[in-house]
Amino acid sequence: MVHEKDFENILAKYPELIEDGLKLMGQQVRVHGRIMDLLFEDRFKRKLIIELKIGPIKDQHIGQILSYEGMLLSAEDPTIRVMLIGNRVPPNIQRSLDHHGIAWREITLSSLREFIISKYDEEFLSLFD
Repeated sequence: MVHEKDFENILAKYPELIEDGLKLMGQQVRVHGRIMDLLFEDRFKRKLIIELKIGPIKDQHIGQILSYEGMLLSAEDPTIRVMLIGNRVPPNIQRSLDHHGIAWREITLSSLREFIISKYDEEFLSLFD
């Protein structure tokens, strides 16, 4: 069974599942008393904050990721990006995120399993038994 921490570890090891050119800066990054799941630097040297959810993305997750963005945005670094990743992103949430310019990815457990099989990654493959 895949838990949220497993999902996080897989994406930390294989950031190409999210997008090309990502470099991991940290997992469970504490900022202003809050913990962000993943922090990457993208190919344009911008910070990318990732909030992960096992299961569907819900309304409250949008507020959570926007709060993280607000904590890190500054005049010195106005290029912070945020992204929600879940196993399911309902159509109404997709439309809202698109409308507000918030990046999202839907990574199903079945597609995650197929990816891990293609990498012959024994460490994570056992999670899908």
